[in-house]
Amino acid sequence: MNNNKTEVPKQFQPHIRVDYPPNNDLIFEEWFHKEFIGNDYEREYLPIFWTSYYVNYDYGNDKIRLKLLQDYIDGLDTSKKYFTSCNTMTGYSMT
Repeated sequence: MNNNKTEVPKQFQPHIRVDYPPNNDLIFEEWFHKEFIGNDYEREYLPIFWTSYYVNYDYGNDKIRLKLLQDYIDGLDTSKKYFTSCNTMTGYSMT
């Protein structure tokens, strides 16, 4: 099994500062990042804490923070394939 996890800048892995979604004790993205031990696929795990990042920075309205994240994404190695996880009010998704 490969520990194929991309190292991302810590600024894209903030701990969420509010209870989101309501009554949520554990942010899935943080849990998955902590528990991920690798996989046998050709995709690398991209451990960005999407929900925390967007919620912490004015629910995605902080244009400067969005540009920082977009610039990072645009700079990723395009010869590689990635997957990530995202926590939402209705659950989570792996993309």
